[in-house]
Amino acid sequence: MVVERNSISVVKQLCTLMDATLFIQDKVDVACIEHLVGFCLAWSCGACLVEEDQAAFNQLLVKATRQSNSFDFFAHFYDIESKRFVLWQDIKLPYQPPKDGRFTSIFVPTIDSTRYSWLLETMLASKDPKPVMFCGVQSAAKSATASTAL
Repeated sequence: MVVERNSISVVKQLCTLMDATLFIQDKVDVACIEHLVGFCLAWSCGACLVEEDQAAFNQLLVKATRQSNSFDFFAHFYDIESKRFVLWQDIKLPYQPPKDGRFTSIFVPTIDSTRYSWLLETMLASKDPKPVMFCGVQSAAKSATASTAL
């Protein structure tokens, strides 16, 4: 299914994610903002693209931000505190057994759930929280991440 988005909503998503991400840190330098713009472009404008279009969009971002040709914005998270890109797989959330002990309550963190958890927590922790809607392929932990946060 393809959901059309107009230019204004795409720019609004970018600005909202930038605002929420910058809210985390008090002081950010210019170099940090350049990297953060690339990260936020990937996860606002590029997040709803199908996989092959994400690859093309990633190459556009790589050229615009002077990253190496093999760099993948969708595989990385920009850590403002350390001022570097970190692979999502390196910050995967630890497994926590369910408190109620029920099999149906088991949630094993994945790279997808780590991404969605970070995005959701960042958007909800901003000074002006906005509604969040995740889109993507089936079984990518979108609903489980939302229910865990609620």
